[in-house]
Amino acid sequence: MIALGIGIQKMLTDVNYMIPVYLVNIFWLLYNLMAVLISIFVCFEKQRLRTSERFFVHDQMNLRLADGREIPVELIDISMKSSALAPLLPIENADQLVGSEVMLSPASGTLELPGVFFRSRSWGKKLIINFRELSVEQHTHLVNYIFDRQQKGYGNFNEKSIDFGSTITDMVVKWWKMLTQKQ
Repeated sequence: MIALGIGIQKMLTDVNYMIPVYLVNIFWLLYNLMAVLISIFVCFEKQRLRTSERFFVHDQMNLRLADGREIPVELIDISMKSSALAPLLPIENADQLVGSEVMLSPASGTLELPGVFFRSRSWGKKLIINFRELSVEQHTHLVNYIFDRQQKGYGNFNEKSIDFGSTITDMVVKWWKMLTQKQ
């Protein structure tokens, strides 16, 4: 910032008509300043609380419970360690299944993922399954399953378009708030 101020002051007061030289220097100064600011903003990424990234994959699957019942479910999201499911048929007392062994498999395919019923949310409308220790073959099938079904690239951006102007403005406002709160 000091160099920018000195450059502008020299450009306006120099009598040797060196304005083009100062303009080139100011251009490169602003260019590098922008790169430094963007590098700093990248450091303020939102902290991730999950140990593995979740992917939005909507697909029909079957959930086989410990008692042998098979329940058709819709896959909401999946990661390398767990998945969220929405049962297509209501499950009575879904909270009683917590801790029980389950097997998750696609409606069509050879992938079978052993897991444990971890949690029921929204009165059984959303089920969380943690996968057991997967064999190398199961792990390979899971990776292929996840990445073969990414319809629109990474994540789920089809519902809203990204407005880079407001995103940068929001980042600057958050950065300024953080700076002023620390002082």
